[in-house]
Amino acid sequence: MKKSARSLLLAAALALLAIVVRDFMRSTDSVSAKLPSQLPVLPREIGSQSLSWQWTQSIGDSTHIEASAEGFSQASDGLETDLRGVVLKIFRGDAGTHDRIDSAAMRMVAGGDLYSEGETVIRFGVGDGREGAAAVVAYASGVTFHLEANRARTDRLVRYEFSDGEGSSIGAVYDAAAATIELLSQVAIERGSGSPGAPATSIRAGRLLYAEAGSTVEVSGGARIERGSQWLECEKGVVLLAGGRIRRASCTGSQAGDAEASRESRFEAARMEAEFGAGGELLRVQGRGGARLESGGPGQRLEVRGAGIDLDYQSAGPGGGSFLRQVEARGAARARMKPESGSVRNSLESEALAIRLCGGSAQVELVETLDRGRMVQSAEGADGGSRALEADRLRLAYGESGGLESLTARGDARSVQSGSRPGSAALRTWSDELEASIDPGTAEISGLRQTGSFRFDDGAASGTADTARFDLGRSTLELMGDATLTDPGGSVRAERVSYESASGRLEARGAVTGSLVPGGPPDGEPTPSGLFESQLPMYFAAGVLSTDPERQVVEYRRRARLWQGRNRIDADALSIHQTGSWVRADGEVFVAWEDAEPGGAAAVKSCRMTYESGSGIARFDGQVEFRRAGMIAYSDELETGLGGGARNAVAVGWVRIDATAPGSGHRGSGDRAEFGLADSTVVLTGRPAWVEAPDGTRSEGGRLTYRATGDSLQVQGHGAERAYTYRPASR
Repeated sequence: MKKSARSLLLAAALALLAIVVRDFMRSTDSVSAKLPSQLPVLPREIGSQSLSWQWTQSIGDSTHIEASAEGFSQASDGLETDLRGVVLKIFRGDAGTHDRIDSAAMRMVAGGDLYSEGETVIRFGVGDGREGAAAVVAYASGVTFHLEANRARTDRLVRYEFSDGEGSSIGAVYDAAAATIELLSQVAIERGSGSPGAPATSIRAGRLLYAEAGSTVEVSGGARIERGSQWLECEKGVVLLAGGRIRRASCTGSQAGDAEASRESRFEAARMEAEFGAGGELLRVQGRGGARLESGGPGQRLEVRGAGIDLDYQSAGPGGGSFLRQVEARGAARARMKPESGSVRNSLESEALAIRLCGGSAQVELVETLDRGRMVQSAEGADGGSRALEADRLRLAYGESGGLESLTARGDARSVQSGSRPGSAALRTWSDELEASIDPGTAEISGLRQTGSFRFDDGAASGTADTARFDLGRSTLELMGDATLTDPGGSVRAERVSYESASGRLEARGAVTGSLVPGGPPDGEPTPSGLFESQLPMYFAAGVLSTDPERQVVEYRRRARLWQGRNRIDADALSIHQTGSWVRADGEVFVAWEDAEPGGAAAVKSCRMTYESGSGIARFDGQVEFRRAGMIAYSDELETGLGGGARNAVAVGWVRIDATAPGSGHRGSGDRAEFGLADSTVVLTGRPAWVEAPDGTRSEGGRLTYRATGDSLQVQGHGAERAYTYRPASR
């Protein structure tokens, strides 16, 4: 038998017990039905003493019972008769064998009972016409043959000899009428295997009973059966036979196991039922009342518990035998699997679960829950974290090395990843389905893929998506399909979001939108100065978003927009410090904000911008266009305050000023322009600077000051230069 067949012993051991009893009772199978209601009483008319005596009973033309004695004597009161050299033969009809009872002396007492004080030898299965070896020989003394009841009994030691072993019991009872034989106490049987090199079998029992009716063998008073490294213990058990072969067995208070050097197995249950095939091979075993299966050896250790456990076996092919193929546990079922070479232990809990073993070995191949289940994976050591997974169905597949290779969950899958660092928050996830990838080196879960209504929470952040992938080694979560993520610094929504929980690094791609809460003063009160008020959310949109936690910088690319109320920044790329200390914009920059004037507004277009929230000053360069209060100013560079608190702006580098509509305001040009945002004044300087009023009046000078609304103009020369004013001819 292969080693896999040794993982459980219950049926194999009971089968050996049945074979022992079958050999012992081989003669009763065909004789008991033909026995008369009682053994014959020696004729009382025989004289008181004779040198020989013989008696025969025939059925038809066949001799059924033959009894003889070398001599006998009868007491004077006629109540007792002593027989010497007694031989009793019981023939088996057409079987060609008989059972023989030899006693040096027997006494027939009142009532017709026979009693043998000395050694009585019973040989079962002796060939007719010869006195050859018997299948079983029993040696006893103090045997009483109750003729009327058709029973024989002794309370003394009985020794048994088999063709391949021996045995003993204290006391035995044979009841021919009931067709039973009972070994009363201290049953001990040693049987050889019948095959070269195979281990012998040892049976110890408090009591053993064989009943021909129903073909049952019962052991009770505590029994232990051993065969090599295999053993079975039970309080009591019953074996059902058919055609001399075991077909079904049941035990109570049972334990079975295998203590082989390389592997140890154990099965316990309050009640066990075993079923066998026509060839004697084990088909299935059922354990009820708190069943437990343990198996350990090279590669993996397995433990299964449940209110009931069913074991299904598969034929080992030519040569007979079978090996354990599947284990099914029900009723608060629990299974633990741990590879011998690793430190990761997997435990699975469910109302019902099934375990499939690799063919020809006791190694776990597949574990599935048949109801909603919970799996826990824990690593040994102080730094080892743990992971828990719950779903309507769980499926764990193992490799040849005994390590977990794949894990899937279906239906309301929920997972909890506990951090290995003290105080670190647990990662919790929810989804319709989950698939885990396994690190082949450690057998730990290295990644998770979850689909269908995914959401997560790790204490510092939470989010949702259609699908998610989580790399446990890098603590990276990737959200795909309408992904959202929220943390204390804001929120983001995109087609795809990648989040590193350990560092807080984040990247979002595809239709990115969200909000950002910049830092503020310690008292928590919003400050109205600047483009964006502190501690109030800013909103953003972009094609790509990425964060750098070490620099505390958030970057927005591919037509990004950042806004708060009516204030906003548009650019090809935006970078913002997470505390709100500065903002940088590049590529087609557009900034708009509410002006200092009530209801006013201002806007700037440029190639680049740098904004410092502390000073509220923004610096623009590269084809700058500045609009406010009906005015457009073009320059190479512009520095201005942003937001309602801004008071001035400065433009340099070939400044050109125009009205937003023809004839509505002043036009001008210079090397530099200073704008008073509060009173709408403009100061132009140049060599020379010029200003043209709406009526066509043109003024030139080193310094020109005017109101954008056009109600005053002051013209000054620059050093030795003169200032000029030109009016149209019509004036």
